[in-house]
This record gives sequence, structure tokens and C-alpha cells, in this order.
Amino acid sequence: QLETVRYANESLLDIWVIVALDLPLLEKCKEQWKHCVLDPIISQEEGMGQEHAYNAFRGGTGSKLAYTRVCWRRVELVSYAIRQGINVIYTDVDVAWMRDPRGFLRPDVDFQMAPTRVNKQFNRTDPRTYAVVGPINGGFYSMRATNQTARLMLEWLKVGHRFLHAQKEPFHEGHGIGEALSITIAATGLKFWYLDPLYLPGDSLMFQNACASAIFHAAPGSGTGFKSTRMLQKLHDSQRCTAADRLSQSAEEGSMDAVLEEKLLLASASSPDRRTVILSVYDNHQRAVLEAQRQSIDHLSVAAGSAPSKSWLARCLELWTRCLLDLRLRGLDPASPKFRWRRMEVIATALALNLSVIYCAPNVLWLQDPRPELEVTP
Repeated sequence: QLETVRYANESLLDIWVIVALDLPLLEKCKEQWKHCVLDPIISQEEGMGQEHAYNAFRGGTGSKLAYTRVCWRRVELVSYAIRQGINVIYTDVDVAWMRDPRGFLRPDVDFQMAPTRVNKQFNRTDPRTYAVVGPINGGFYSMRATNQTARLMLEWLKVGHRFLHAQKEPFHEGHGIGEALSITIAATGLKFWYLDPLYLPGDSLMFQNACASAIFHAAPGSGTGFKSTRMLQKLHDSQRCTAADRLSQSAEEGSMDAVLEEKLLLASASSPDRRTVILSVYDNHQRAVLEAQRQSIDHLSVAAGSAPSKSWLARCLELWTRCLLDLRLRGLDPASPKFRWRRMEVIATALALNLSVIYCAPNVLWLQDPRPELEVTP
């Protein structure tokens, strides 16, 4: 995991905390990571100095009960951080980071997590429509410190307490998050979001594209040696992808509308009011205009563009903060009605997300920032 994090963004190590369950691991951690701490509670419990696997009850390594105890201890530690007012991104140790996933997180959501399996009724705001089989995988999630998430952690731990004391089949934390989410959403209105499975898949049982995925969660139930090999192989595959490959393959294999929504939300998060997006829709023959416009408004914090070719996209990525290859524009004449109506669809998508839009045609130069001159109606 350390090698993948260094590749994704080495500055992440400044804010990454590793919790060790025994002293040998703590010493090993200190050799490579900046922030390491020994868990004062679970490190004292019997058998924590050896490997325990999820599939222990089917003949895997160690004890399923010990594995379950560690799973719920992770929830306790995240809960402690949330109560201290600290936002948390939690990741399992068998999650490889090919790119910094923070750029794919929504800023307006209390709790968002990577899905494992999805069905035809998949609704990214409703955890009840999520899994075809099995529990929700808690291997990667992001949580803002809010009253709603504090309540979620309380409900989650209540479920865990009930599971751990049932003395029947041990359950890990993924079996309990669905129930806790349903209770909390009904009681507090917590904002929940499943992350795009194309970019942030929950585990390796899902299709994973090395050029699109920001993370890779190694196969559940396999040993640590096998997982390490898989993680490094996925990192190697990712290193061979170009920036244009990443976005174009993402758009081709995922829902174009979902990709567009993600880009608009991320772009608006960079604006001063966190809800306005500056939008331009280009065609492949306007590359020179793209460069001229960029030179005149390089002080702007956010830009979103759509383009029909990889070469255009590659140049756009060198100049702009946000770029999108809109495959529905590929091969269309810029003067055609279809191209013009697609431009309106892009604007309508932003409005449907409750975002404000400043639309700028490609041949319009900004000599200064016009936003202070715009009249805003409350």
C-alpha cells in the first residue's frame, strides 16, 4: 500500500495514520510511514499478533472471531475521530491507490463509500438498493464530522455490540452498516452517496479498469502475499495509462451522464461559493481558441469542458483544471442542431444538480473576471 500511495500522491503521507495491532508492526510502520500508533486496547487481546482472515470459518488463516473483533475496532476508531470533529477517509490495508481519490469525493455529502456490487435498481443515494448479495464492503469510505455522522457511528456500534454478543455467526462491520444507515437517514436526514463504481470500486469482484479506477481493493479472503502481488500488478497497469486514456475509457465504459455529473460537482466545489460552475463546450477544431481563452482567464479557479477527441482532451488537461471527453459530441458538426442541443443538455444537467452556471462560448475572451458584475437574485 505504501508504494501505491507514494505513486498516487506522496503528500498523502502527511495526513495518513496507521494503527498497528502489535509492537513488531508498529516498529515496521515507523520505518516507512510518518504517523504510526499502537492500539492500546486491541493490541493487548489474545492472538492479535498473527494473521486472521475473513474466510477463517471456511478453513482460512486464523480466527473468524478475531477478524470480526478487528473489523469493529476500526469502526470504534473512526467514531472517535468523528466525535473529535475530524473528517475521515478510511481505507483497508489491502486497498491500492493508483490516483488520489480525494478528487472524486463530493464535498456536500456526509457519508460516501465505494460500492461492491450493484443491481439494476442501483440508486447512489439509497443504501437499500445496493447489494445483490452479501454485506456492504467498508474497505473505502469518506465521512465528514457532522451531527449526522456522529449519530451514524453510534447506531453502527450498537449493531456491532449486538453481533459480537450474539455468540452465533460472527459478523464484520459490513453486515451492520446498512441497518445503521437506514436508521440514521430516517432520523437525521444524513446525506449518503455511493461513489462511482467505475472510479472507486468496492472490491475486486467488480470489473476494474486500471486506466479509470483510482483505487483497487484486493480480492477478499485471499492471503496477504497474494493481495500484495495483485495490488502491485494493478499499480503497474495504472502506470502505463496516459491522462487521456483515463478519462476517455471512463466515459466509454461508464454512464456518460454519471461522469458528467461528477465533473460538474467537483468543478463547483472549487468555486468561491461552492455551487457555481463555469462551463464551455468546445469542438475538435477549436484547439487554438481553447489555448487563447485559457491565457486570458488563467486566474479562474474552475473550468469544465467537453470535447470529441483524445488529442483535444490531452491538450485540455495541460491547460484546464477540469476536462471531460463527451462521447456524444464525437463526430458531430459544431453547427449541427444535435451539437447545439447537447450543449443545452450539459447546462441542464448542472441546473438539475442545483448548481449555478456561467456559460462561456469558446470564442469569448475574458479580459477580466466578470463575476463581480453579475446581478445575483436571492
